[in-house]
Amino acid sequence: MGSFLKTIILALAIFLLVRSTLQSFVVLGSSMEPSLVDGQLILVDKASYRIHLPRRGDIVIFRSPSRTNRFLIKRVIALPGETVEIRNGKPIICPTPTEKRDCWTLEESYVLLRPGENDLPTTVLPDHFYVLGDNRAHSTDSRSPSVGLVSREDIIGRAWLSLWPLQDWGLAPNYSWANHSSTTSGQAY
Repeated sequence: MGSFLKTIILALAIFLLVRSTLQSFVVLGSSMEPSLVDGQLILVDKASYRIHLPRRGDIVIFRSPSRTNRFLIKRVIALPGETVEIRNGKPIICPTPTEKRDCWTLEESYVLLRPGENDLPTTVLPDHFYVLGDNRAHSTDSRSPSVGLVSREDIIGRAWLSLWPLQDWGLAPNYSWANHSSTTSGQAY
Protein backbone atom coordinates (compact mmCIF):
# COMPACT_ATOMS: atom_id res chain seq x y z
CA MET A 1 0.00 0.00 0.00
CA GLY A 2 2.92 2.36 0.67
CA SER A 3 4.23 2.27 -2.93
CA PHE A 4 0.70 2.72 -4.30
CA LEU A 5 0.24 5.86 -2.17
CA LYS A 6 3.64 7.21 -3.30
CA THR A 7 2.63 6.64 -6.93
CA ILE A 8 -0.64 8.51 -6.41
CA ILE A 9 1.14 11.43 -4.69
CA LEU A 10 3.77 11.60 -7.46
CA ALA A 11 1.09 11.53 -10.17
CA LEU A 12 -0.84 14.28 -8.40
CA ALA A 13 2.32 16.41 -8.06
CA ILE A 14 3.10 16.00 -11.77
CA PHE A 15 -0.50 16.85 -12.68
CA LEU A 16 -0.43 20.03 -10.56
CA LEU A 17 2.94 21.09 -11.99
CA VAL A 18 1.75 20.67 -15.58
CA ARG A 19 -1.55 22.41 -14.83
CA SER A 20 0.24 25.43 -13.34
CA THR A 21 2.61 25.82 -16.31
CA LEU A 22 0.61 24.79 -19.40
CA GLN A 23 -2.94 25.27 -20.63
CA SER A 24 -4.63 24.39 -23.90
CA PHE A 25 -6.86 26.77 -25.85
CA VAL A 26 -8.88 26.51 -29.03
CA VAL A 27 -8.59 29.51 -31.35
CA LEU A 28 -12.02 30.82 -32.31
CA GLY A 29 -12.45 33.23 -35.21
CA SER A 30 -10.16 34.70 -37.83
CA SER A 31 -8.45 37.53 -35.92
CA MET A 32 -5.03 35.81 -35.93
CA GLU A 33 -5.02 34.45 -39.49
CA PRO A 34 -2.79 33.43 -41.17
CA SER A 35 -0.64 32.72 -38.09
CA LEU A 36 -3.37 30.84 -36.21
CA VAL A 37 -6.67 29.66 -37.68
CA ASP A 38 -10.18 29.04 -36.42
CA GLY A 39 -10.37 25.71 -34.56
CA GLN A 40 -6.62 25.40 -34.03
CA LEU A 41 -5.62 23.85 -30.69
CA ILE A 42 -2.64 25.53 -29.04
CA LEU A 43 -0.70 24.94 -25.86
CA VAL A 44 0.03 28.06 -23.81
CA ASP A 45 3.13 28.50 -21.65
CA LYS A 46 1.94 30.07 -18.38
CA ALA A 47 5.34 30.00 -16.65
CA SER A 48 7.59 32.24 -18.83
CA TYR A 49 6.02 35.51 -17.77
CA ARG A 50 6.80 34.75 -14.14
CA ILE A 51 10.46 35.19 -15.18
CA HIS A 52 10.25 37.99 -17.78
CA LEU A 53 7.76 40.42 -19.32
CA PRO A 54 5.97 39.65 -22.58
CA ARG A 55 8.08 40.63 -25.58
CA ARG A 56 7.15 42.40 -28.79
CA GLY A 57 6.02 39.74 -31.26
CA ASP A 58 4.75 37.26 -28.65
CA ILE A 59 1.28 35.84 -29.22
CA VAL A 60 -0.47 36.11 -25.86
CA ILE A 61 -3.69 34.81 -24.37
CA PHE A 62 -5.42 37.20 -21.99
CA ARG A 63 -8.69 37.65 -20.14
CA SER A 64 -11.18 39.79 -22.03
CA PRO A 65 -11.65 43.07 -20.16
CA SER A 66 -15.30 43.26 -21.24
CA ARG A 67 -16.49 39.67 -20.62
CA THR A 68 -15.61 37.32 -17.80
CA ASN A 69 -14.63 33.76 -18.72
CA ARG A 70 -13.69 34.84 -22.25
CA PHE A 71 -10.13 34.87 -23.49
CA LEU A 72 -8.58 36.75 -26.40
CA ILE A 73 -5.46 35.91 -28.40
CA LYS A 74 -3.39 38.71 -29.98
CA ARG A 75 0.20 39.70 -30.74
CA VAL A 76 2.19 42.11 -28.54
CA ILE A 77 3.06 45.21 -30.58
CA ALA A 78 4.12 47.88 -28.05
CA LEU A 79 5.65 47.59 -24.60
CA PRO A 80 5.17 49.60 -21.39
CA GLY A 81 6.20 53.26 -21.78
CA GLU A 82 6.31 53.17 -25.58
CA THR A 83 4.00 55.17 -27.82
CA VAL A 84 2.34 53.46 -30.78
CA GLU A 85 0.53 55.09 -33.67
CA ILE A 86 -1.07 53.42 -36.69
CA ARG A 87 -0.25 55.16 -40.00
CA ASN A 88 -1.57 53.70 -43.25
CA GLY A 89 -2.23 50.46 -41.36
CA LYS A 90 1.34 50.11 -40.05
CA PRO A 91 2.36 50.45 -36.40
CA ILE A 92 4.88 53.21 -35.70
CA ILE A 93 6.70 52.58 -32.41
CA CYS A 94 8.26 55.44 -30.46
CA PRO A 95 10.54 54.41 -27.60
CA THR A 96 10.14 55.48 -24.00
CA PRO A 97 11.22 59.07 -23.29
CA THR A 98 14.43 57.88 -21.58
CA GLU A 99 15.61 55.94 -24.66
CA LYS A 100 17.74 57.78 -27.20
CA ARG A 101 16.26 56.28 -30.37
CA ASP A 102 13.99 57.48 -33.15
CA CYS A 103 10.53 56.14 -33.88
CA TRP A 104 10.41 53.22 -36.30
CA THR A 105 7.89 51.29 -38.40
CA LEU A 106 7.22 47.76 -37.24
CA GLU A 107 7.63 45.48 -40.27
CA GLU A 108 5.13 42.65 -40.02
CA SER A 109 5.38 39.89 -42.62
CA TYR A 110 2.65 37.86 -40.87
CA VAL A 111 -0.20 40.39 -41.30
CA LEU A 112 -2.94 39.03 -43.57
CA LEU A 113 -5.12 42.04 -44.24
CA ARG A 114 -4.05 45.54 -43.36
CA PRO A 115 -6.65 48.24 -43.89
CA GLY A 116 -5.07 51.62 -44.67
CA GLU A 117 -6.31 53.04 -41.39
CA ASN A 118 -4.79 55.61 -39.08
CA ASP A 119 -5.07 55.69 -35.31
CA LEU A 120 -4.02 58.37 -32.87
CA PRO A 121 -0.87 57.87 -30.79
CA THR A 122 -1.33 55.80 -27.63
CA THR A 123 1.23 55.72 -24.83
CA VAL A 124 1.34 52.31 -23.18
CA LEU A 125 0.90 52.48 -19.40
CA PRO A 126 3.30 50.77 -16.99
CA ASP A 127 2.58 47.00 -16.73
CA HIS A 128 0.36 47.16 -19.86
CA PHE A 129 0.79 46.10 -23.49
CA TYR A 130 -0.62 47.20 -26.86
CA VAL A 131 -1.83 44.14 -28.80
CA LEU A 132 -3.16 43.61 -32.33
CA GLY A 133 -4.57 40.64 -34.22
CA ASP A 134 -2.65 39.53 -37.32
CA ASN A 135 -5.82 39.84 -39.42
CA ARG A 136 -6.27 43.55 -38.73
CA ALA A 137 -9.53 43.92 -40.65
CA HIS A 138 -11.20 41.26 -38.49
CA SER A 139 -9.70 41.80 -35.04
CA THR A 140 -10.98 43.47 -31.91
CA ASP A 141 -7.79 44.50 -30.14
CA SER A 142 -6.07 47.47 -28.47
CA ARG A 143 -7.50 49.80 -31.14
CA SER A 144 -10.95 49.10 -29.71
CA PRO A 145 -12.24 50.71 -26.49
CA SER A 146 -13.71 47.32 -25.52
CA VAL A 147 -10.17 45.88 -25.26
CA GLY A 148 -7.72 48.78 -24.98
CA LEU A 149 -4.35 48.25 -23.36
CA VAL A 150 -3.86 44.81 -21.81
CA SER A 151 -2.71 44.60 -18.20
CA ARG A 152 0.13 42.20 -17.40
CA GLU A 153 -2.04 40.63 -14.68
CA ASP A 154 -4.70 39.72 -17.29
CA ILE A 155 -2.20 37.84 -19.49
CA ILE A 156 -2.52 34.06 -19.05
CA GLY A 157 0.57 33.16 -21.07
CA ARG A 158 2.32 32.89 -24.41
CA ALA A 159 1.24 30.68 -27.29
CA TRP A 160 3.90 27.99 -27.34
CA LEU A 161 2.89 24.94 -29.37
CA SER A 162 0.27 24.19 -31.99
CA LEU A 163 -1.23 20.74 -31.39
CA TRP A 164 -4.09 20.50 -33.87
CA PRO A 165 -4.65 20.21 -36.81
CA LEU A 166 -1.69 17.89 -37.29
CA GLN A 167 -0.41 19.71 -40.40
CA ASP A 168 0.08 22.82 -38.19
CA TRP A 169 1.84 20.92 -35.39
CA GLY A 170 4.92 22.80 -34.15
CA LEU A 171 6.04 25.91 -32.33
CA ALA A 172 3.64 28.86 -32.34
CA PRO A 173 4.64 31.68 -34.73
CA ASN A 174 6.00 34.16 -32.18
CA TYR A 175 8.38 36.78 -33.59
CA SER A 176 11.22 38.75 -32.07
CA TRP A 177 12.55 42.15 -32.96
CA ALA A 178 15.82 41.96 -31.05
CA ASN A 179 17.14 45.18 -32.57
CA HIS A 180 14.17 47.08 -31.15
CA SER A 181 13.29 45.12 -28.04
CA SER A 182 14.01 46.90 -24.94
CA THR A 183 -3.87 21.64 -18.55
CA THR A 184 -7.26 22.89 -18.59
CA SER A 185 -8.73 24.02 -21.84
CA GLY A 186 -10.37 27.21 -22.91
CA GLN A 187 -11.13 29.19 -26.01
CA ALA A 188 -9.39 32.30 -27.27
CA TYR A 189 -10.91 34.71 -29.78
